[in-house]
Parts: sequence; structure tokens; C-alpha cells
Amino acid sequence: SDVCSSDLFIFAGDDERVLSGLDRLRELADDRSRDLGDFGLEWMRTRCGSVDAAISSLETWRAIGGTHFSASSMDLGFTTVDEHIGFFETVQSAFRG
Repeated sequence: SDVCSSDLFIFAGDDERVLSGLDRLRELADDRSRDLGDFGLEWMRTRCGSVDAAISSLETWRAIGGTHFSASSMDLGFTTVDEHIGFFETVQSAFRG
């Protein structure tokens, strides 16, 4: 379903941290009979390690119901602005793919 809401649960970190956090959120919501369907789920992916890792995280997030995604291009060894922009273009292309 398409979620268009200003109400989001925002997660930040790497795969392990974010996916375990989402599992915990869903567990708490289930324990309290709360529906998360009206809330967006945003992942701010840090410490990607590579473009492929960022895309893999994006694909995982999308598959488990994530609605928003961003990724950091820091610490990837880029030395020019164009390399950072290329990273974002590649991730965006995978998102639209």
C-alpha cells in the first residue's frame, strides 16, 4: 500500500541495527494490538561500505514494507563531488528500477 503520511518511524544505522529495531517495533505494536499500516518506515542507511551494499539494503527495506530510504555516501573513499553524486544516482536508479 502507498503510505503518504507525515507520521514516520525513522531508523538509522546499518542492516543489523535497523532490521532488529524494526522487528522490535513490530513486536511492541503486536503486543499492544496497534496497526502500523498508517505509518511510514524510513531508513537512513549509514556506513554502507559500497554502492552494492546500499542497494541491497534498499531492496531488503522495500521487500519488508519500508516506505522511505536514504543512504550516506561518506566513508566510501570518494574524493570528488561527482563520485558522491554518482553514488546517489546509482542508488536512485536501483530504487526506480
